[in-house]
Amino acid sequence: MPEPKTSAVLARTVSRQTAEARPQRARRGELVARCVELAGFLRSFDEREWAAWLTQQARRIQARRPDAVVDLLKAFTGIDSIADVYLCPEAGHSLSAADENAVNERFLILLARVGASARRCADQTG
Repeated sequence: MPEPKTSAVLARTVSRQTAEARPQRARRGELVARCVELAGFLRSFDEREWAAWLTQQARRIQARRPDAVVDLLKAFTGIDSIADVYLCPEAGHSLSAADENAVNERFLILLARVGASARRCADQTG
């Protein structure tokens, strides 16, 4: 008769693990969506290098690569980080000088959302 009790404990454990995994999947999905959104934004102004990199990171995060979120967060620090990007006609980006401030404000908002989402994912896993 111990089998039903063991099965019930196992079922509760699996159920708890599944419930705990849902928020993690949702956070990862949110991060992927934010990366794709930022990549599209950058691509629309011909910032192809960072757009391609963000798209690659989104795929890695979606594939549950264990180092993907950490790699994304590393891109926010140091020399030549994504935070150093400034969209302007002088750098070959497709925008007018008149739109430069508004475009870069939007970029910083989207970038902050990616960073916050990545930190939530990292906090949950580590």
